[in-house]
Amino acid sequence: YDERQNRPPLVYHGLRDTEIDKDVFNNHGSQKRDNYFKYGTFVSTSWDKEVSLGFMCEKGCLLEIDTSEPPDGCQRLVGADVSWISKFPVECEFLIARKPTFEIMEIGFDIERNCQLVRVQNGNNLYSNSD
Repeated sequence: YDERQNRPPLVYHGLRDTEIDKDVFNNHGSQKRDNYFKYGTFVSTSWDKEVSLGFMCEKGCLLEIDTSEPPDGCQRLVGADVSWISKFPVECEFLIARKPTFEIMEIGFDIERNCQLVRVQNGNNLYSNSD
């Protein structure tokens, strides 16, 4: 966690009973863009992996989201540490601004935790607001 920038380099988002298939998981946008998907709203994440695993429950998918500045100079994800105003500060919440686009970097599976692990980074808003 980088106190100076008030943002963690990695955050996690647990998805219950969900598996991501990068060939079809693009929110059915008007154009297929392999390896990209977009959330339609804000994304609540945690910089504590165990917290996000708890939201995933016993089976699902854990997104590992890179919040650092991309090497190609693209804009990094817009988000903020909201743990200081949360009713549940132990959740270590980092809220990502609405309608982020993510690029899937790697998909794996954690047999011990029975979950899909998906590493993503900023997809640089490849979708329009109407998608």
